[in-house]
Amino acid sequence: MVVAITNKSSFKEAPFTEEYIVDLINQHILLDNKQLIAKLGEILSHKSSKHKFIIQFTNVSNIDSDLNIDSNFASVWDSTKDGCITNNNKKMLMYY
Repeated sequence: MVVAITNKSSFKEAPFTEEYIVDLINQHILLDNKQLIAKLGEILSHKSSKHKFIIQFTNVSNIDSDLNIDSNFASVWDSTKDGCITNNNKKMLMYY
């Protein structure tokens, strides 16, 4: 599997570097998608308790000439301290 950073924040006070994230993913690359993003969320939450994280994992593969897309995400924030607003359509708006 090839690890690629497709977008990154320009926030200069991030608690980690792009290289740190790629190394972290490569260390846990044998986990399945859901386990991998859960592990990354756990590690990043210990790295900085003041930052919020949304981790998305998308795997695009070719199986028997068919395209297979598997996408999952995890988020790390404290719902008792960090903002979260929901509406009747069950869409979520997060602010921090």
